Amino acid sequence: LINASPFGLHPAMFLPTLKLMCDEEQKGWWVDRAERGEIIGTYVQTELGHGTFLRGLETTATLDLATDEWVIHSPTLTSAKYWPGGLGFSCSHAIVMARLLIPTRSSSSREQKYADYGPQPFLLRLRSSSPPHAPLPGITLGDIGPKMGLNTTDNGFAKFNQVRIPRRHMLMRDARVEKDGTFTKRKGDGGKAAYGTMIWTRNLIVETVAFQLAMAAVIAIRYSVVREQGVGMGPAALLSSSSLQEQEPASRIKEVAIIHYRTQQYRLFTALSHAFALVFASQALDDLYKRHLALSTFPPSNAPTHPRNPLALLPSTHLYTALIKALSTTLSSALTEDLRRCCGGHGYSLLSGLPEIVTSVVPTATLEGENVVMWGQGARGLVKIAKGIREGRFGGERGVEGEMEGCGYLVEGYERGEAVLPRDDVNWGDIGMVVKLFEERASTLIFEAESLVREGEGAAEAWNEHAMALSAAARAHAELFVLRAFVRVVHGQLVLSPETHSTLSTLLSLHALSTLLTPTICPSSPSPSTFLTHSSLRPSHLRSINATISQLLKELVPEAVRLTDGWEFSDAMLRSALGCADGDVYERMWAWTGQVGLNGAGVVGALGDGVAENPVRARL
Repeated sequence: LINASPFGLHPAMFLPTLKLMCDEEQKGWWVDRAERGEIIGTYVQTELGHGTFLRGLETTATLDLATDEWVIHSPTLTSAKYWPGGLGFSCSHAIVMARLLIPTRSSSSREQKYADYGPQPFLLRLRSSSPPHAPLPGITLGDIGPKMGLNTTDNGFAKFNQVRIPRRHMLMRDARVEKDGTFTKRKGDGGKAAYGTMIWTRNLIVETVAFQLAMAAVIAIRYSVVREQGVGMGPAALLSSSSLQEQEPASRIKEVAIIHYRTQQYRLFTALSHAFALVFASQALDDLYKRHLALSTFPPSNAPTHPRNPLALLPSTHLYTALIKALSTTLSSALTEDLRRCCGGHGYSLLSGLPEIVTSVVPTATLEGENVVMWGQGARGLVKIAKGIREGRFGGERGVEGEMEGCGYLVEGYERGEAVLPRDDVNWGDIGMVVKLFEERASTLIFEAESLVREGEGAAEAWNEHAMALSAAARAHAELFVLRAFVRVVHGQLVLSPETHSTLSTLLSLHALSTLLTPTICPSSPSPSTFLTHSSLRPSHLRSINATISQLLKELVPEAVRLTDGWEFSDAMLRSALGCADGDVYERMWAWTGQVGLNGAGVVGALGDGVAENPVRARL
């Protein structure tokens, strides 16, 4: 409901930002009122000409020392706020990200100058109580118009013309401005605390698209169990089907459920395995975020002591929320559409529930950071770690983990001399070996990317020149994070029944091996599987991988219905004629079709007698 409801950003971004960025006094002013619904808010960052590049924002908040107020202003057309959900008509308040400007005086000039302290969050009231809900003076608000989907949300725009708010309406947990203009920030911040809301939202996106992918998989699998097509699965049966139909009446032809076709199985069950993987990854990401939040609470509250600073986990949290957001939305966008295609023509109908899922997932690839940008942000953090390992600055695996969680394997990767895989007789059921192969591939790509950037001419030029290699390295590390999360659940975190453990182990292997065979998706350009180019995987291994996958699919077919039921999606949640739990696909489609407004008894009469009497005169 984050993007499907005009009020979705109130609980998803507005309220969490108040709790995260307000000092204790400010929480007393606003948090309770927001939780009671007395104020309804949204989060306003994106501008007409700027997105996730916070330092590029143009909206300004200038301190007026004489009145102890901030002056919020949109100085250019491109500084207009654009896209925030609920901004058009629904919300009464907003947290607005704006560049903080404090006046200063130069000894060599009478011209007023300002110190720019970068983007900070400010709470603004947008609408008045009299006349009800009208924009306040100086604020221009509206809806941005129709979108590709999610049109139940009033994504809006806002322009500010010298709008004044009290100085204390800047959220001041991490940075403070006193009445005399003195600016201070908490120790260890470095200006990075403003990224807190984006990190939280990306974390939420990962969880959302994981479950949307699971919903699409449940619908497609249930439909595939019911839908029958063809009289056999071999070429002989397909060739003879036409002659068989001439000899046998339709009532005696026994068709085959499409779930028994191997290509259908591969599409369905790999998508389902990725859904499980992304859900487990979102849980690992949520755990990391909560540890970061506990550590960064200021003053500390129930947080362990840390030898450096309260934002020590921020680099890891930022890295993984960016990378897993990019990976999860890339996979979910592609796989939900493929699952729609798995349902043939009926998947194109809104009655299937799949078009709504697809159009809800697709925008997430650009929401809170376009995925190419996310790969680049992740690559920067990984290259920094690789450089530190090469220079010997971290003192081994523990030191690397202290700097960036989940990167300790890079020490072994930098020093590795032997290949992970033997040339023959590989046991692809050994998930520990498969994890090592993922580590080998990721470390090789990351150190190669670091070398390319280091040896390039000029930092900016080198990063642009080798952007493809950097993106591939970032994705490899993201896929390793997801695989590790899946392994931890199946082989450690949960106490599972033998049957559940066996089924999840099969899905885990399918997730891992299908990832081995899938070419890495680099921005705007296809590339070969980086396992073949940057690990000990060889073309000779591919035949045994395919044979193993075939066996895994056979094992999953009898579990198909149980796997869909295990998600516990109600029929009301799925809203799909194809995916209801009772399997009455055709009865439900026919009944729902009868409820379409155009099929009502009064429609023909409403067209008028003239249309029926003079069809030739009608014009397109």
